Amino acid sequence: MSVARSQKRREKREAAKKTARLGTPDPRQAVFARLRRRVRFVLLGTSLVGLLLLRIFHDPVAAWMLHYGFAARLALVLALLAPALLTWAIGLGELKDARGA
Repeated sequence: MSVARSQKRREKREAAKKTARLGTPDPRQAVFARLRRRVRFVLLGTSLVGLLLLRIFHDPVAAWMLHYGFAARLALVLALLAPALLTWAIGLGELKDARGA
């Protein structure tokens, strides 16, 4: 029974490879994939840097958040997300350029 399942999976993989080769690549899909990868890496990097900075400067940041409340939390989140949002905006511009070309 497991032999039949593995054979079916192998056939599905081969069929998927054949259909992937036959289709014409859309240049916008490549831009989308590149944009997703960039934003993912930028989010990961800014999150790691943010966590490191929060670990090092825990007491001043905690005092700042206690003093300013929700506005301080919102500012911290926006500061951590700003590079990813900028990357996303640049990627959307590239996508618009790819559509026009």
